[in-house]
Amino acid sequence: GEASVPATPVSPVLSGVLHLEFGAESWVEIKDASGRMLHRQLNPAGSSVNVRGQPPFDLVIGNAAQTRMTYNGRPIDLTPFIGTTVARFTLEE
Repeated sequence: GEASVPATPVSPVLSGVLHLEFGAESWVEIKDASGRMLHRQLNPAGSSVNVRGQPPFDLVIGNAAQTRMTYNGRPIDLTPFIGTTVARFTLEE
């Protein structure tokens, strides 16, 4: 018999899932490792979003004090950015 080749090659490319919950209206921009914009919009209070992509991510998060964020289920501390109106940071894996 012939060796079976999987239809989708398994690549070691890591992808991550960002989950954000907004306690107040918040403008968010998220880019992946290639600089592709994954999410760019004003998010209403009480909404949440899941963004999947390849790290590192470039993030801009408005109203960081009112935003809760996890990466692959791990909470990300936005406290260092809360003094500023807009949090701009890069998230590695």
